[in-house]
Amino acid sequence: MSLYIGAISLKYKAISLKDKAISLKYKAISLKDKAINLQVALRIKIEALRTYLKEEMTANIAND
Repeated sequence: MSLYIGAISLKYKAISLKDKAISLKYKAISLKDKAINLQVALRIKIEALRTYLKEEMTANIAND
């Protein structure tokens, strides 16, 4: 009987660990998505800054 209870306990611990692993997997996917979103936002801001600087340089050259 004790072995049976021990086996059931181990089974539930295994299920719990599996659930935790799945949870961590989804957290990792979520963090990856956030990182990609930040990377895209950064690229957009860099491109906007490049455009702004080109326009400023063109305006400065035209004023000289």
